Amino acid sequence: MISPGEVKGNIPFIDYGLKCWKEPRKKFNSHSNNKRHIICMERWNDYMLIRNNNKKSISHSLNVARVQNVIENRKHIIFLLKATLFLAKQGLAFRGHNETDCSNNKGNFIQLLEMFADNAMAIKLKSRYGHYTSPEYQNDLIHIIASCTRKNILSKISSIGVYTILVDETKDISKKEQLSFVLRFVDSDYNVHERAIGCYHMKKSDAESLSHEIIKIISENKLDINKCIAQCYDGANVMSGSYSGVQKRIQAIVPHSLYVHCYAHRLNLCLIHTLSSLSIITNFFNVVQSLYKLLMNGQTTYELFVEVQKKKKIRCYSLGTFS
Repeated sequence: MISPGEVKGNIPFIDYGLKCWKEPRKKFNSHSNNKRHIICMERWNDYMLIRNNNKKSISHSLNVARVQNVIENRKHIIFLLKATLFLAKQGLAFRGHNETDCSNNKGNFIQLLEMFADNAMAIKLKSRYGHYTSPEYQNDLIHIIASCTRKNILSKISSIGVYTILVDETKDISKKEQLSFVLRFVDSDYNVHERAIGCYHMKKSDAESLSHEIIKIISENKLDINKCIAQCYDGANVMSGSYSGVQKRIQAIVPHSLYVHCYAHRLNLCLIHTLSSLSIITNFFNVVQSLYKLLMNGQTTYELFVEVQKKKKIRCYSLGTFS
């Protein structure tokens, strides 16, 4: 089917139009009202405006809108990262027990955002897809900052690249076994640094699992295991065992990686053994521990303890247990 304004094998106004049109004005008016002609004229006018820098194209307008949206989103994420960094540096909890809109206290993270957000930011925080404040996103922000911190630490290692690993494990407040991983290294100016790389949850604490996790951490941080010149642990058999301990398993891979018994743990053991032989000191701590059990384990006795201190007009103290 031939579209209006087209004649197969002919060019309008030259081969076909001028030969047949007895009333040119009428034909011109008819042609100018044709849909195809109108579309072509709009495109031509747009082209001329763009050529003369009087108007931007639709694609350009869309691109400008997208760029502006990217800028606003980046400002929003930077705001979230600043709040995350503040809470992380201060060691404060992020989440609240109830983070819904009806809650009076939504937790430190959301309350901090709502307190310091401007009007535009507040609107984004309340939007369905733009707030990024759920627990999952909070974890993502923490992981991003942790990753940047690790990269910054690793970038300070000198070009020689040698390092020592210091590893210990302990239970956190939720009773989960955590492996703390510390690097000791020198920078390009030969200054000695000890930096924590992270804590890693351990489901098993046997020598095989621990040594496998240590090798995995070294690999994930793109460190050359052959440049590990020493390994430092406590004196527990699972770590220091001469036949199947962690230090022996690491040495099987890197023979020159010497095991050093952590001096802090050795000092702690020396103090314990020294003080345990002095009866006056052991008796003192036994009395303090007994007082703790008496005063702190019962609400009534604790309240009496506080009341007596107030009557004596002295500073109120509370006892703590020995770990």
